[in-house]
Amino acid sequence: MTLREALDRNGNIGPGFHLMRHVLALAIVLFHCRQALWWADSALLLESQGTINVGLSRPSEFNLEDIVRPAIHSLVGIFFALSGFLVAGSALRTGSTGRFLTNRALRIFPALGVETLLSALILGPIVTSLTFGAYFSNPEFFRYFGNMIGWVYYFLPGVFLDNPLPRTVNGQLWTLQPEFWCYALMAGCMAAGIVHKRGWLLIAGIAALTIMTALYLLDPVHFDAKGENMFLPWYIVALFWFGVIYYLYADRVPLRLWLFLMAGATYWAMMFFNIVVPLAGIPLGYMMVYIGMTAFPWWDRLVKSDYSYGIYLYHFPLVQTLIWVFAPTSIGELSKPVQLMLLFPATMMLSIMFAAASWRLIEKPALGLRQVFAPTKAVTGRVTPASKRGKSAVVVPDEQV
Repeated sequence: MTLREALDRNGNIGPGFHLMRHVLALAIVLFHCRQALWWADSALLLESQGTINVGLSRPSEFNLEDIVRPAIHSLVGIFFALSGFLVAGSALRTGSTGRFLTNRALRIFPALGVETLLSALILGPIVTSLTFGAYFSNPEFFRYFGNMIGWVYYFLPGVFLDNPLPRTVNGQLWTLQPEFWCYALMAGCMAAGIVHKRGWLLIAGIAALTIMTALYLLDPVHFDAKGENMFLPWYIVALFWFGVIYYLYADRVPLRLWLFLMAGATYWAMMFFNIVVPLAGIPLGYMMVYIGMTAFPWWDRLVKSDYSYGIYLYHFPLVQTLIWVFAPTSIGELSKPVQLMLLFPATMMLSIMFAAASWRLIEKPALGLRQVFAPTKAVTGRVTPASKRGKSAVVVPDEQV
């Protein structure tokens, strides 16, 4: 079965993407819980080893942390590859650059704006070490509102000064700028009229990948695609385009379990042994589409709405707040592994609660405005041989994009 045939059988929807988004979001919550607790210790260790700016161009060691590190890198990586896959469908479906960008704005900015306001106007005044007057008059307070339009700033005045990860309110927002670059590139392709010309996009992708690989082979330190625990921003933009290519060539992608297992082993080996790392996005993208085409009906019955974006937005301030609350108590005196076992489920539950409220009160109503400001149309472009045969092009529900 090909990826295209699987999409046709499932009503042009990836049945596994709903579960995938939530699993990835909760895994990122777990990672950030650990990061926030161990930040000071990890920073001192990396500094003593002189590896802060080297990332994993250093040889990996056969310890638990390095063995699982490729999976940590894959969290944001799969998110961006998935985004490319879904956004490619959105770009083809909307049919105009203006409607496409409006759709993106309605998906991203309403909830982002509310999260920014809650952090600055409610959380900040509660936890700041400054007086109200000093807090509300500080230039950092005003600069923080740039987050509402994607001008990312992580700090609020006097907030979380004594946390192990000091001052950072919303470290998760680092992915916004690469995401905006992805949308800008897609909009450029639409405006140039080449989004339907998959051959040209494939050639451009191969050329870019060749350049990335050549630079990496020449200087694997300065042109490594990964930092210590995440892909670098320029590479997650590339991963987005891997997703786009997989979407456009869905009729050429076979879905086989043995290919999925081989892709997983290949991805891990490339990351662990530092073997042409820029190519690791190819097997990672295949893993994304294979899982995306696997149905998980039990999850669909259990969770009917998309809370993944809300979990992404709200979890980091919640992690930091819980650490701030419990650090002066007896819980703060427990070992860090025990603190993590308490912090993660508490953060997870609070994040889901905030995400559910965000979906019902902000995100879903905002998505409803798409039919007013950016109505979509059926895709009729010559994207795949399936469309030439008269089959409908892949349509992905707006709430999934």
